[in-house]
Amino acid sequence: MADGTETMWAAVADAWRRNADAVDARLAPVTACLLDRAAVAPGDTVLDLACGPGGTGIAAARRAGPGGHVTLSDITGEMVEAAAARAAAAGLTDVTTRRLDLEDIDLPDATADVA
Repeated sequence: MADGTETMWAAVADAWRRNADAVDARLAPVTACLLDRAAVAPGDTVLDLACGPGGTGIAAARRAGPGGHVTLSDITGEMVEAAAARAAAAGLTDVTTRRLDLEDIDLPDATADVA
């Protein structure tokens, strides 16, 4: 993304990381509704684009369970690092992280059941 978006999000990533638990708590009803509407179910493979510090993807990983898998992705390394640390702290082993530009996703078609 050449328009400065990556730089802007990298600049605020630390604040997002510090406040992630509070944001997740406030957004819990919205996140639950989103995951219900996306029909995330046990065993699903989920791709979370622009995951920030990972709250929605972590909630999806809990729904997908041990037979599922979630990829947390963001354009900034700082956000990916925050999401990885939070997933590890939650004990989620079926979660991976990677830098992805949501405008240029270099993954094969049908990589995920839910995005």
